[in-house]
Amino acid sequence: MVNQESVETLIVSGLNTHLRSHGFNCPVIMANQTAPIPPYPYISYTVTTPVRADSKGYSVDSKGARYKSLVQTWSFTANSDDDSQANAVAMLAYDYFALSGNTYLSDNNIVAQRVQSITSRDNLLTIDYEYRKGFDVDFLLYHEISKADSETAGYIEIVEFKVIE
Repeated sequence: MVNQESVETLIVSGLNTHLRSHGFNCPVIMANQTAPIPPYPYISYTVTTPVRADSKGYSVDSKGARYKSLVQTWSFTANSDDDSQANAVAMLAYDYFALSGNTYLSDNNIVAQRVQSITSRDNLLTIDYEYRKGFDVDFLLYHEISKADSETAGYIEIVEFKVIE
């Protein structure tokens, strides 16, 4: 099973480390929560699509467990009171998912499958602007269902047919 908490921890901590290594002590926080807003700049994220439906079936490994890849879509937004800073932070985050973070993520069974364009998401706050630059990422995740969980329905042992004439 995809452990969402572990996935979030891996993605957020990897991005945080990347930003710090480029001189931005920039928190990465979940959007849409009731908590104080951190100082600028910061990145907010939302898991917009926890599981994208597909018509692909499950594969079965030698132990009987079923597995498949699942796609999650996340939206990342760099927030700042300075437009240039918002652009710089968004570009660093984009580069992380498009290239430099690939090894760390894939070592943890996460693949940044598609990184979309950075777009403006600016917001007028009464008399000031909050500069917001964002993009979406499709993550490919490894989903496994154990043999015990995938076979709880059991098997049909005997089938009797009654012929109606």
